[in-house]
Amino acid sequence: MDEDEAPTLKAIHIAHVLVVGGTDRVIAAVAKAAHAVQLLLVECSAAEAMTVAAQMQPLVIAVPEPLYARSSARFDALARDVRGRILVVSEEDVSVAHLETNLRALMREAARERPNTGRPY
Repeated sequence: MDEDEAPTLKAIHIAHVLVVGGTDRVIAAVAKAAHAVQLLLVECSAAEAMTVAAQMQPLVIAVPEPLYARSSARFDALARDVRGRILVVSEEDVSVAHLETNLRALMREAARERPNTGRPY
């Protein structure tokens, strides 16, 4: 390479889980599960969900059960738009092990629909 040539930059794909409208308890549990499956956690309000999802392109969108019940069609459409998957999280029975299992399965499912990211989810 000549001194005048800049190195070619490679895109780095970072897998995300987006928590929409989560309580502290839900966010903490999803954060632990996300860490275990190597997903970066991003959180936002329900009002910000469309914008943040479009920017971050999360593999998984985690939504508390009551919020999902009120707007399931909206969240399902959002997940389709970003080629992600929805994880409905119970606010009463938050099990990190259960979340981890579900996150792993959903992220693999979503990754299969996306261009090759170089990561074997």
